[in-house]
Amino acid sequence: MKLRDLKIKLIKVEGACSRCRAGTEMEVRNAKLHIPEEGMCLFALGALIPNLTASIISTSEDNDFLNLINEFQCPDPFAEVRFKVEPLQE
Repeated sequence: MKLRDLKIKLIKVEGACSRCRAGTEMEVRNAKLHIPEEGMCLFALGALIPNLTASIISTSEDNDFLNLINEFQCPDPFAEVRFKVEPLQE
């Protein structure tokens, strides 16, 4: 089984988040997370890891995790930060 590569884009930042910027992009390639040089906060990373783990596994179209949900919210108590996850197109 081949693992799927993903693109993660930060699509919304509202509130007092000083660690993230809308438009920031990350990638998962061969199950390895590539984050921007400025890093990523632990709230966001903690929210994304379980979902990215499920998303890299290619399954049938009707059972594909990303077809069920592809936006995730960071649990930061001071801000609303949302990410969109999509298969990486090359």
